[in-house]
Amino acid sequence: MNFLSRVLSFLLRVVVLLAGLVFAASMLVAGVVVALVFVLRSLLAGKRPASVRWRMASGSRGRSAPWFQTAGARHSGADMGDVVDVQAREVPSAAQRRLPPEA
Repeated sequence: MNFLSRVLSFLLRVVVLLAGLVFAASMLVAGVVVALVFVLRSLLAGKRPASVRWRMASGSRGRSAPWFQTAGARHSGADMGDVVDVQAREVPSAAQRRLPPEA
């Protein structure tokens, strides 16, 4: 009876271990497939994929802000709605910027 319980316990551990390995491998494959889909979508659209920046929550945990944000979603002090129209000008090279010698 003791031998039979040991064998069954060993077989149960092997089955659980194999199930865990299959689950981990399937999650790895799913992650690779999702990454490939995003890359192919960005290539077909002609845009670079947005990078994700992870940040740790500081202060209160009851905040509704996400734990991650895309790089383009960062907020700066300037209002993003204002557009400034400027005239383009050529910047002189270092040799042209020198002042003429004084006489």
